Amino acid sequence: METKTFKGINKNDINETHFDSVLEFLSYIERNQPITSVEKSKTSSANFTLTDSFDQAFDMCKNGYFDEDVAKFQTYFIKIQKILDQKLVHLKTKHDIVGFVPDIPEYLRGNPLNMINVPPAKKDAKPKSITFSVNCATQSNEKLSTMAKRGLAFLTMYYILEKLNFNIKCDLTNISSRKMAYPFVTDDNFLMKYTVNLIKRGEKINISKLFFPLVHPSFARRICFAFDERNPFLKKRQEYFKNYGYVLSDEEYMKNAGQEKKKDEIILYSDDLDFHKPFSEILGAMVKKLGLLGLPENSVKTILDMMKNLDFSEIDEYINDIAQSEQSDERELI
Repeated sequence: METKTFKGINKNDINETHFDSVLEFLSYIERNQPITSVEKSKTSSANFTLTDSFDQAFDMCKNGYFDEDVAKFQTYFIKIQKILDQKLVHLKTKHDIVGFVPDIPEYLRGNPLNMINVPPAKKDAKPKSITFSVNCATQSNEKLSTMAKRGLAFLTMYYILEKLNFNIKCDLTNISSRKMAYPFVTDDNFLMKYTVNLIKRGEKINISKLFFPLVHPSFARRICFAFDERNPFLKKRQEYFKNYGYVLSDEEYMKNAGQEKKKDEIILYSDDLDFHKPFSEILGAMVKKLGLLGLPENSVKTILDMMKNLDFSEIDEYINDIAQSEQSDERELI
């Protein structure tokens, strides 16, 4: 865990905290006592969080779980993998015992099929690493169906880029301020951002572990609330707990913090994408955005060519089924 507090461009206090894993994040919550009497992590309703209690949410996040929702999500992610693998085979990019170049992540996992039998798309002499930054501080009326589509989209793009041997990881971020971001002029305003590494570079995708922090509303509305309630930065800022702050995008945060995007790294922010569109359009937008951020042009072309004429209608139907169940249940979701 790393944390720091500094002044923003308007001399406002800004607090940043980074956790190397979800387990480290949970361990911090487990070890520390609340600094406020307001504990919405415990008092928020089951309709709002989709869990009956904080303890239930904590256990699901810590140990993973596999219910009907997770099983369906995994089923459709496997369908996506099969669709992509067929296209990869068609492009003659498959793994074997021998080949032109090694697949380092597969080698480190002990997979004997750790050689790619044709070279991957040519990259820069010093390729940039890629980070997916998924902002879990969403609006209170955001739907579970949108969160599921967002999660599938990021895992799909992670899978594609890893297959093309790119160095990639995925972080969860939570960004909020005491007051609205604009106009950002009052000296009693402050910002808070914390980052939790969700998928390390070369790590295998495990849906039962990833679904809760990536998709489930309780991660933001119970687990992240619990961190806020234990963050010493907020001990003398109890007014924050009247509404647990306002949601900020990465762009708003960086502007107010006086930070610039790293030139040696490609960071794809979830806030830069519209996840209410059809699944294929979302993937296409992600690839084009990665190209604008510095992904090599021939790699962008390879991915876009690979996705041509792919049928993701089943994915859209799956998301629509979730949306319909939300309407029928009249549930208020994150």
